Amino acid sequence: MNCVRQIGCVCLTVFVAFSISACGMPGSSNRTDSLSEGTAEETPETSVTLWVTKELVTYDSLEKLLEVSDLVFIGTVTETMPAVYLNQSDTDLRTDEFSQYFNLTPSKVRVDQVLIGDISVGDVLRIDQEGGHANSINEIVENVTYVASGKTYLMFVKYTESDNKDQYLTYRFASCLDGFMEIDDGKLNPLAGSVIFSKGTAIEDAVQMIHP
Repeated sequence: MNCVRQIGCVCLTVFVAFSISACGMPGSSNRTDSLSEGTAEETPETSVTLWVTKELVTYDSLEKLLEVSDLVFIGTVTETMPAVYLNQSDTDLRTDEFSQYFNLTPSKVRVDQVLIGDISVGDVLRIDQEGGHANSINEIVENVTYVASGKTYLMFVKYTESDNKDQYLTYRFASCLDGFMEIDDGKLNPLAGSVIFSKGTAIEDAVQMIHP
């Protein structure tokens, strides 16, 4: 991939497909809308576009999703930050060695209601998602949908404890598909393919199931 990124410097547009494993339990989905609201900026003609194929991580029950979630809370995205271009050595929290270089799209999330975990209302967490446009590299990760600034979600998050809480990937969603569910008018709107909650489930009912 490093070689492909060098090609980007001479203003070529390249489409590359890779396959990598997703974190957690493997699953499947028919979702094809890799980029959605809240995605990185439009790609300039001089950029390299990398297509990364990920196997979806899905869960067939709330209990299984909770087992892999360190934090569960209702949060509002206050800012979708510019994507960053990282070297493998920039964070020791990246568990796969698919590529030495990769992009992450961070978002700042304000905690509105804590359901599970050692966090407090009002805390602002930076949650990192794979892919995005940085350093003239537009890394499109199939099956990754980005959270959108200004929207509120029910979030299932993995927290990796380290000496530096500002390290990238300290906070990440427990699943690309089930890790966050938009709350619209008091009702859940999960991503297509998620079976944890039905679309239209009242958030009060979901909270009662998570934290009786």
